[in-house]
Amino acid sequence: MSLKLGAGLLAPLFFSCSARPTAVEVSPADAESRLNEARVVRLRPVDRELRERAANARGPGSGADPWAIQPLLGTGRARFVGLLRGLSAVVLLDDELAEVARAPAPAGAMGLAVSEDAIVVAGELSPEVRVFAVERGEQLALKSTLRVPDADGFRAVAIQPDGTLGAVDPRAERLRSLAASQWRRAVGTQDVVAAATPICRGAFEVVAAPGAFAVACSSGHAVDVVRTGRSDSAPVRINLDGPFFGVTAAALSPSVLTVAAGAVEDHPLDRTQGSFGFVDSFVYVARVDLATGGVTRRLSINVSELGIVTPKVLHLSPSKDELQVAGYGTPDIVTLALSDGRQLSREPSAPGARAVAQTGDRRVFANPLLDAWVSVKGGRTRVVPVAGADVLPPRSDAHRVGEALIYTTLMAPWNKAEGRLSRFTCETCHFEGGTDGRVHHTGRENVHATTKPILGLVNNRPHFSRALDGDLAELAMNEFRAANAKSEHDPYFAVSGADAPWLSHLGVAGARSAEDLRIAFMTYLAETPFRPNGRALRRSQQGGRFSESERRGAELFKQRCEGCHQAKLSSDGSERVPFEQWERYVLSADGPLVWADARYEKTGIVPYVHERGARVPSLRRVYAKWPYFTNGSAQSLGSVLEQVRIDEAGFRHDARQEAGAKGTLRPDERDALRAFLELL
Repeated sequence: MSLKLGAGLLAPLFFSCSARPTAVEVSPADAESRLNEARVVRLRPVDRELRERAANARGPGSGADPWAIQPLLGTGRARFVGLLRGLSAVVLLDDELAEVARAPAPAGAMGLAVSEDAIVVAGELSPEVRVFAVERGEQLALKSTLRVPDADGFRAVAIQPDGTLGAVDPRAERLRSLAASQWRRAVGTQDVVAAATPICRGAFEVVAAPGAFAVACSSGHAVDVVRTGRSDSAPVRINLDGPFFGVTAAALSPSVLTVAAGAVEDHPLDRTQGSFGFVDSFVYVARVDLATGGVTRRLSINVSELGIVTPKVLHLSPSKDELQVAGYGTPDIVTLALSDGRQLSREPSAPGARAVAQTGDRRVFANPLLDAWVSVKGGRTRVVPVAGADVLPPRSDAHRVGEALIYTTLMAPWNKAEGRLSRFTCETCHFEGGTDGRVHHTGRENVHATTKPILGLVNNRPHFSRALDGDLAELAMNEFRAANAKSEHDPYFAVSGADAPWLSHLGVAGARSAEDLRIAFMTYLAETPFRPNGRALRRSQQGGRFSESERRGAELFKQRCEGCHQAKLSSDGSERVPFEQWERYVLSADGPLVWADARYEKTGIVPYVHERGARVPSLRRVYAKWPYFTNGSAQSLGSVLEQVRIDEAGFRHDARQEAGAKGTLRPDERDALRAFLELL
């Protein structure tokens, strides 16, 4: 990559009153600091423009987001079925990946499963599951819509060989399952009662095998193998220290399952050297005895060493002793030997692989990063943009390059997977822009901290718990520096088309300067909000009124909590939204209130990350930010509320620190507050 070098060793300072100018020596660190300050100053007008734009208009969204794809069984023109999250649609594709048919899918479409006679589709923002059939080889016909009344939404679905349907409900931390007789014969719209099995937190993927479902969880740091047809429904759990990225499974025999998963290194994150240590991407292979529940780890492969980062796509071929792996953060596909983990082959592709449909020696990927279907065969890669995406708001080059910086190794291309050094992307710790469920040592004394989301930052400054980044300009400079620490390269670099040829698939031509890259990084963060709160979204579509419990919770929140977690549209703004308008803002598609303030507070959550405490955090989408508190000491919203102490000494979050102390809130008050918090 071409580099734009940083400061020199000397910075001459001249005094006009002197007959002979005198050069004053400045340390390299001071010179670099001054240069970076000047760079931040140049970026600040961009930050102001982005904030003003965000305050007056919605962002462009994430594009068509092709999220899933599977081969279509049977004959006819259609060969593949795909799912478009950004358009909430299911599509049929022909052999050339041209769209043959399209039908509406549940809101936030993310789950896709295909059997010989049915296509099952689900969405994260809807409790519905829709079942389609393919007619005349090229038409989608809706057979039934199944509602699970007590579900929030489904991120993934899978069908076992016997027809048992499994659907991941991550917010409820449940795998919902329906027997074949419950869904295959259904016609029209009807409510169904689904069996519910507790699963790990942050579930995002499920795959089916005879007699079992394997569920991958990000913040829960686990793969749960749920055995079906048993009186003992407790999952078999495979745990790691950090988040999983993807999973696949195959049956070796009726009672033995091979599970392969992509995940972060099974080691605590290390920040003691100022870099991100021990966060390489790995592939783990284990065998699960379905009869006894025993787990045997077979392989642990550092795929960052092989140039694969955030491996989300894995495909098992036990009969060939092969495992194919593709990373979201890197462009290649590798084939590994299942017996010993050796690399057998490598093929070029493109970063952004989210799901794969494999037919013979051809692989077709759903690629949200490129908003395209990507076909790979015989060393040739063909990128086919999603049809009909022009109905969505256009995204700028800066937005798309910014997305690539965060989700690929483009931001830190020279990092090495050696010892504690790691090759990673932002998503290694911020899965899909959110959190990873970790409490990591910050490298400062005995201070530990939870991971914060990188969504919705534009109106939530100063940023993160220490509040040292006052705006996105400072954040961009600091994050490039931290990501490239220990890489032995200047973080202020430019990128050309030759450095990352796949950028052409984003419509990006020409070089991007170091300043351009930071503007792109800022643009993506400023224009990318949180995903909608499905519960609040549905309520907005059903009249937009609080329940009695939620209204009581809102009143209690105003009395007890809103002094710090303020109802603002911007955390550093002075205006607060009146209580009478809370219902309208909370029960809306965007849920824009940040429920935060820019100041520091000390509320008993120790050790403090800053000498003044910690910045009052945003409670927007608080249900998804686990574990709770800066030090991760609360495992649920219920636990947060149980620890509240309010008396003449003030408000404290961690009443457990005091001998014999009890929380202030009554059980009915905690229930009401939680009902309200679940809507934010």
